[in-house]
Amino acid sequence: MDDSAVGSPLHENPVFIGLVGLCPALFVTTQVSQSVVLGLCTLAVLVAAAPLLGIIDMHISGRSRFLTSLAVIAALTTVVEILLGIVYPEMRARLGVFVPLIAYLRLNRESREAGR
Repeated sequence: MDDSAVGSPLHENPVFIGLVGLCPALFVTTQVSQSVVLGLCTLAVLVAAAPLLGIIDMHISGRSRFLTSLAVIAALTTVVEILLGIVYPEMRARLGVFVPLIAYLRLNRESREAGR
């Protein structure tokens, strides 16, 4: 069986990519505090990333722009995750893998723009 036939539906399917990107938005919670904290973490990453990526876009072009954006977004998400673990370790444990998925939301958008 051709590998491209198996990999293609997952990599090029906009519904699959959209659903994976919505993971933090679809986070099921029993407490409002978890939703608020995840929303604030997402907001912090997006607000910090916007000016940094704007500055980077003025100086870097092409494929290196996407790779640099990847590094910046991943670093910001890691910083937010570490700060959350220091300030509120119980909430960090409850949110689990959903905080690192914040990076995927932004990277999904960046990869779509890089493909244009």
